[in-house]
Amino acid sequence: MKLVAVAPNMTKLVIPIANSMYPIEVCFSYDTPIVAFNHQQERVYLLDRKISKTTTTHLNKFLGASESVTEGYGQSRVDDEHMSSLLQHTLAPEVAHNL
Repeated sequence: MKLVAVAPNMTKLVIPIANSMYPIEVCFSYDTPIVAFNHQQERVYLLDRKISKTTTTHLNKFLGASESVTEGYGQSRVDDEHMSSLLQHTLAPEVAHNL
């Protein structure tokens, strides 16, 4: 697992998946996970709730930076609970619980 500082208040968590060459990437604005990329399943999960102007800017930067990689991926809009569930199924429960 690797934590990458992308810009001020923008962080990306790269999670390797066993027996897969494709990681899952979760992008955070401040401490909120706002988008997750599951490259193995070719899915993008976007947080579906009203977010601040700054967080919207962060989301657009994450999506723009990955656009060439994720072209053709399916998209799902998910609520906070679903985003947390995605993280819990990806990470060890004790790590996800603290996010």
